[in-house]
Amino acid sequence: MADVEMNHLWPPGEHNTSASASSPSPDKTSPDADHRDKEAESWASPLDHLATLLSFTMGLQHIMRFPFLYHANGGGAYLLVHLFLMAVFGIPLFLLESFIGQFTSSNCIRVHSLFPAFKGLGIASCIVIILVAPYLAVLFGYPLIYFVHTFISIEDWNLCSDVWETDGCVPSVSFVFPLFCVTGQNDSASYGLSWRLVLAVFLVWFLVFLALFKGLKVLGKVMWVTAGLPFLLLVILFFRGVTLPGAWGGGSYIFFMEARKLVEISTWKSALDNILFSYSFGLGTYTTRSVSYNPFRHNFARDVLVVSAASVTVEIIAGISLTCIWGFLAHQMQVPFSNVLASGFDATYYILPQAFSLMPYAKFWTCLYFLFVFVIGLPALIVYVQVLTDCILTSISPQRRRMRWALVLVTCTLGFLLSLIYCAPEGLERLFFVDMYAESLTTRMVCFLEVIIFAYVYGAGRIARDMEMICNKIASYYCYFTWISIAPLVLLIALTAYLILLGEELIGGMALACVAPLAFLVYVLCYVFRNDCCKIFQEEARPWGPKTARDREAWDRYCTERPLRNSLVHRALKRSF
Repeated sequence: MADVEMNHLWPPGEHNTSASASSPSPDKTSPDADHRDKEAESWASPLDHLATLLSFTMGLQHIMRFPFLYHANGGGAYLLVHLFLMAVFGIPLFLLESFIGQFTSSNCIRVHSLFPAFKGLGIASCIVIILVAPYLAVLFGYPLIYFVHTFISIEDWNLCSDVWETDGCVPSVSFVFPLFCVTGQNDSASYGLSWRLVLAVFLVWFLVFLALFKGLKVLGKVMWVTAGLPFLLLVILFFRGVTLPGAWGGGSYIFFMEARKLVEISTWKSALDNILFSYSFGLGTYTTRSVSYNPFRHNFARDVLVVSAASVTVEIIAGISLTCIWGFLAHQMQVPFSNVLASGFDATYYILPQAFSLMPYAKFWTCLYFLFVFVIGLPALIVYVQVLTDCILTSISPQRRRMRWALVLVTCTLGFLLSLIYCAPEGLERLFFVDMYAESLTTRMVCFLEVIIFAYVYGAGRIARDMEMICNKIASYYCYFTWISIAPLVLLIALTAYLILLGEELIGGMALACVAPLAFLVYVLCYVFRNDCCKIFQEEARPWGPKTARDREAWDRYCTERPLRNSLVHRALKRSF
């Protein structure tokens, strides 16, 4: 077994002399590094990067989960907990992932050249994307189907009809659109697949291909549309919601607070889970997709703060909008407000469509709603595919890298074929199962190890100094202290709690949740036992630090002029004593 050395990773003037010089290292600078630097992609404008961040973070998860969690966990109490965790955990983790991506211009695999054995974390993230992307395509195919069906001429969408109802008509809060068109029931398609859903999913993957096959120049323009249009539609729906009859019957539930919820574990757990899920931390999205294509000196911290503020604002606007629409629906159906509360799939495809179907000019508002759902959801799938293809592109030769369109085409084709699993009548059950187990364990594990590696192995003091170099200002004590204390503690608690809960789940759920973590462990073993058989699993690595020769030289000078006696201590903090 070879020693796991890190002597080539330390900044100038801080060389790790304790590492064995004779130990072989698999991480050698590639001879094609300078050539690759010249071919590296970059955003046409820094605003393209900001638009990408906004379109990705303002996803369905913010719109459909936050309002329900707000009402289910004490209203204002949940909002306070959510904002507190965002301040001491969410934003610092956002900054850390953005920093390591921009500083090294690497994807989620190569960024771990700091500790090469942990490149398996990036592989685990890619496996989760492979599991998640196919069902996301199906999830975003539904609004396309319903968008088309809103144009079908029906005298009253809420009256019973053999076309729309199969289990009889009961006046209640239930979905009024043809659910069998989605699940494949009563469908004449072969092999039990719904041809409507297959066609919709194919269109989704085709749009993903169009967004990615030309690289960042096209992607940046697409993200401008997917960032601006959803926000415009959300504002329109907001003003429509607050002006509905009975809306403020639900609106009265906006401004309430159950103080006892502040001390309940379930409130804190719900807020933490929502932050991890909504921002997709631990999946390499911020490391690979956006900041790694920024100029080395780009002020990523400003973008993180703008996007975080925008995301919270969108959550609040969506919360008010949905609460008013729920109040309108409860008023129309003459049922208690609590009966119409829902989140996720139920809110998106059951409750809210019925509310819009009861409004004047129902077809217009329903079309607008499903357009909103599609446009706000699609960027997540585009980003995930972008991360996956980027990880593959950086592992092949520069000559083949010019065939980006072919790789994107193959990826989208395979994704479409995998999506067919969810187009059968039992597809929704499979979708909910994968959605429940595929992501949660891996994101917690990756985020926790990510913080440990960069805050303790590399050192929070070094990170603060490197951020000072990029942003040309002293890194805040706020980020520094959260990286070394609150963030790892919160993630350790979240990871431990999830493992305890996972032990009570069915074998199938446990197996699916452990697929990506097991791949990480396999990679670690392959790195440690470096025989010929294991070399095929080892990703070609590059030294830690800036990618281009010019930025590396500047970093060398900066570190030499500002040496640290202890990698864990903030340089400015040490100077103040």
